[in-house]
Amino acid sequence: MKTGTILAAMVTVSLGGFVIWQSRDFPAEVASAPGPGVYPTMLGWVLIVLGALLFVQTILSKKKEEVVVAFSSKQAIFVYKLMGLAIGYCLLLPLTGFLVTSFMFLAVTSYFLGLRNWLMLIVSPAIAVAFIVLIFGYLFHIPLPSQSIL
Repeated sequence: MKTGTILAAMVTVSLGGFVIWQSRDFPAEVASAPGPGVYPTMLGWVLIVLGALLFVQTILSKKKEEVVVAFSSKQAIFVYKLMGLAIGYCLLLPLTGFLVTSFMFLAVTSYFLGLRNWLMLIVSPAIAVAFIVLIFGYLFHIPLPSQSIL
């Protein structure tokens, strides 16, 4: 399984480089404050460092790892469902807007993770979405995706 870990390390380093490359046009400073390019650049460097550490650790490791991956196991199917939900969220977000899509995503994900109390399935996503809208929409004035169909 060393090959898989080495591949994951190389993908992580590549992803970090890509993030840094994509954020190169964002200003690093705006009005004597950190600009929109600071956080993605820092995140890119963190990915590069962690990927490099994983690569070195894997190369220096002496033990052989035999890992059997069952792509049709119950856990793998659960992950596939959550990935499908995330992809569905991304596809529906421009159509139905942040409020509806995020509420539904959080409610369905909570249900998949085992929450069965219907009151909590309604209240928890509503509070989470309201908190996000309050912080990002009103406090930071970051526009959230609006609906285009409903």
